[in-house]
Amino acid sequence: MDGKENDTSRARERLYAREIDEVVGRVENLESRLREVETLSRDNASAVRTHNKRIDRLRIDKQIIGLPRWLVDRVRGSAGDEESTPRRFAPNPKRLLLIAPRYPSSEAPYAGQPVERRVRFYIEHGFEVQVYVPEPEDTGTDRRFGATVVRAPAGELYEVLGDWEPGQICWHHPLPELWPWLRSYLGRIPIHVWIHGFEAREWQELDYNYSTEEIAANSAYWDARQVDRRKLLSELFVDHRVSKIFVSQFMRDVAERFARVRASEAHIIHNVIDTDNFSYHPKSAGDRTRVVSVRSFTARNYGTDLLAGTIEALAKTDYFQDISFEIYGDGRHFEADTAFLHKFPNVTVVRRFMDPKEMAQIYGNNGVLLIPTRWDSQGMTLGEGMSSGLVPVTNRVAAIPEFVDDEAGWLAEPDDVTGLAAGISMLYENPERFEEMSRVAAKRAREQTGPESTVSREVELLKASARASTT
Repeated sequence: MDGKENDTSRARERLYAREIDEVVGRVENLESRLREVETLSRDNASAVRTHNKRIDRLRIDKQIIGLPRWLVDRVRGSAGDEESTPRRFAPNPKRLLLIAPRYPSSEAPYAGQPVERRVRFYIEHGFEVQVYVPEPEDTGTDRRFGATVVRAPAGELYEVLGDWEPGQICWHHPLPELWPWLRSYLGRIPIHVWIHGFEAREWQELDYNYSTEEIAANSAYWDARQVDRRKLLSELFVDHRVSKIFVSQFMRDVAERFARVRASEAHIIHNVIDTDNFSYHPKSAGDRTRVVSVRSFTARNYGTDLLAGTIEALAKTDYFQDISFEIYGDGRHFEADTAFLHKFPNVTVVRRFMDPKEMAQIYGNNGVLLIPTRWDSQGMTLGEGMSSGLVPVTNRVAAIPEFVDDEAGWLAEPDDVTGLAAGISMLYENPERFEEMSRVAAKRAREQTGPESTVSREVELLKASARASTT
């Protein structure tokens, strides 16, 4: 090999060496970046997993749960999977997962009672039921009336779904934070959503519930939440794979206006009234002089500030002392709304909530239900009183006219304490009409909101979905 060839060979070797060095450098750089990605992935995972969950159950949707919703959707799309992938199982269509943001417990026995009332009927018709309640901390499980109740953070819903393996999902008050976990079950098992109220209306519709300071401090956050809720509902409403159950026609109208779309596969099924507990016993003419009010004092939509004005108007009548009043309830407005009433010897004020059996006993001892309101999507207390034979004196607002007419009760105009007082006066002055209205009220409530008209229809819907999913 001559000198020229040697020089060429050495030049070629140097060139190869530089190329090899560059490749090695790129590989080392890539390895470094991969280590950074692995570290970031571990950090993201550790931020969302609980200490008692096995690493092999960790999925990417747990790592991104805290990210903005638009970024979550982008990550899922980049991964080539529009939704999270559910675990593989052979679903039993008679196995239900019932999801609700509030549910009775030993600490909060009155939370979510309308939802819980359904469970007994579902179980009686052969369904297995597990209840999931999203809460900030994992507080474990308990048993209530034949159903297991799991209380855990939203990020644990995947484990709940995988462990229970439901054949149908019953979702009450649908909220956006749970949708990433449930969307993947669309088309795989039946999903039913119940629209009750707050999840499907603008906060401005009940702006009288908030002080000026509360609105100034929270309106931006409420607006942002509203955008997410509207997006979820619009997606659910147009999807024919999802059954939508509204507790009243009024609530359907409100929800569709909020979502800005019509709801497909929609049903109007009222919340059930326990007509066995709130049983009807005929009222006598003397019961028209016994007025009771059972109300939450937590928010202005319940109209508890109208109680004092109504009783004050009646105090000007000659027969005021012939009428007794019992006021039951609790909440942040209780003291302010009842302070005026303590001066009347014929008014009894009791600050506490009662369980259904106590309420039924109190209803049995009275004849008139004074129940003012500014907004109700159905009015459970109203229906329970009517089922017991009480004649309601209430306001012609929101969903109330769907459940009370002039034959079954007295409907005053909005915020009209004089009109409410006039209703009680009319009943006092017309004992025979009171007795007839009591019979009509009980009949209407029991036919309209008793089990045969409510949960029996829900059971048929669930059974039809079960049959369809096995064919």
